[in-house]
Amino acid sequence: MILSANTFGPAIQRVSTSLATELDAATRKNAHVLQATAVKGIASNSLADNPINPWPALTPEYAARKRAAGAGDKMLIGPDRDATPSSPSHDGGEMMRSIEVADVGAGVYDVGTNIAYARAQERGYAPRNLPARPFLGPALIVARPIMIENWKKVMDRLIGGGA
Repeated sequence: MILSANTFGPAIQRVSTSLATELDAATRKNAHVLQATAVKGIASNSLADNPINPWPALTPEYAARKRAAGAGDKMLIGPDRDATPSSPSHDGGEMMRSIEVADVGAGVYDVGTNIAYARAQERGYAPRNLPARPFLGPALIVARPIMIENWKKVMDRLIGGGA
């Protein structure tokens, strides 16, 4: 006679009834953690010194154009696209503000932006001599320990029976 069913039965029942729901909630939370990390990293320039591809400095010419258009010194926060020296940007950060979380379904969430030039920023764009200044990849590296901990809490709660 095996008595292990009495020991593992409640844990198996908790896991089988709650796993998908709990992991989906943790994954949704993690998508928002990644979004917030990317936005904060762009706003603070903290993703510039990243292990994937450190951001090169802006060219002096472009830095001067940004200043003339009313933008600050943040590498990925430029003036609004229609800003000019006579009509400067008031807020900039178009790409940063566009980073969003989309629920694709079945526990899958996309984090990204639909801004046309975001891919060129992330990967570089040779025709315009634009070097890569990745923001989502480095944000994932920064957010990864928090995300793993969120998933681990779910598993510990379900398997360990904690609240």
